[in-house]
Amino acid sequence: MAGAFKPRNILFVLLATVVFLIIGMAFAGVTGAGKNQGLAGGAIVFGYGVTAALIALVASVRVKPLTHASPVMTEFSFLVPIRVADQWAEVRLVDDDLRMLGKGWIRWRDDGKILVSYSLLS
Repeated sequence: MAGAFKPRNILFVLLATVVFLIIGMAFAGVTGAGKNQGLAGGAIVFGYGVTAALIALVASVRVKPLTHASPVMTEFSFLVPIRVADQWAEVRLVDDDLRMLGKGWIRWRDDGKILVSYSLLS
């Protein structure tokens, strides 16, 4: 993990945090999750943002099941698992209409720790 703390990486994490906090606020606004919750509403919104950020940062889709492989550049809406091979899962990239746009790999496990989660609301 040499060079992980470069200034551009720190800036990316800060910008991603702001973007995902906004996404969390929008999702909480649509679902009404934070209404009449006081400070707990802020925690709910922050939780949505953190969850989305962790999934996006940890589960970046790669062209091969290798940590140094290039990321997939195709824009997609959902990931559909196809198969699991050790610590990697091959996924189908689909759009909002569930049309297949391509395939890729995500690292779902690292040294026995699960790196991704899913939502039944998606």
